[in-house]
Amino acid sequence: MKDILKLSFIKIVPNTNVENRWYSPLINIMAILLYPIIVLFGIVVMLFVVPLSIWQKLTTSKAQKLENKKAEALQIEKENQWSVFFENQTFTIHQKIAGSLPWGSGDYIHLHSTPTIPYFDGKIWGEWFLVDFGGIFLQRWNHERNIDCDLVYISFDTLEVNLLKQNIPTKHWNTQKSDENEIEFTFSTNNSDITYAVQRPS
Repeated sequence: MKDILKLSFIKIVPNTNVENRWYSPLINIMAILLYPIIVLFGIVVMLFVVPLSIWQKLTTSKAQKLENKKAEALQIEKENQWSVFFENQTFTIHQKIAGSLPWGSGDYIHLHSTPTIPYFDGKIWGEWFLVDFGGIFLQRWNHERNIDCDLVYISFDTLEVNLLKQNIPTKHWNTQKSDENEIEFTFSTNNSDITYAVQRPS
């Protein structure tokens, strides 16, 4: 792959501060003290939820069950369909849901393009993207659960793929355009904000 853009490290800023030094132990102590109350509350909720669930199953009509199954089937069919992720006059990227993270914290997707770019095959991607510098920046995922991402750039003119940065330990990315020839990418983790600059070749 031909190098199209240049990536350079700028800074890393820790997210911790002085207050966190005593906040964290305090939160741990509070969690220990509140744990029995939380467990008791969970038991009480279960005593109400379980009978209610059984009652709903007994009272749900066959017609309603059929409607629920149809709705589930339609949702599955929708998830298996390709839709437009990005398009311009000469290039289109399609997406299809590949899976979801726990606790509703996001989806990951499959991509394919017209014209075809073989690099998309067999890979999963985040829903983040940025269009700039005559191309599109994408977030490739290397794992379905352990967040490990690559910053990928594809030129609209040549459709060449440029792998700019590998093994980024977060999917939370922010960008800021410094000037016409430079974009700052900040990758935010639990511990720090890591910033790189992507520059056009001079």
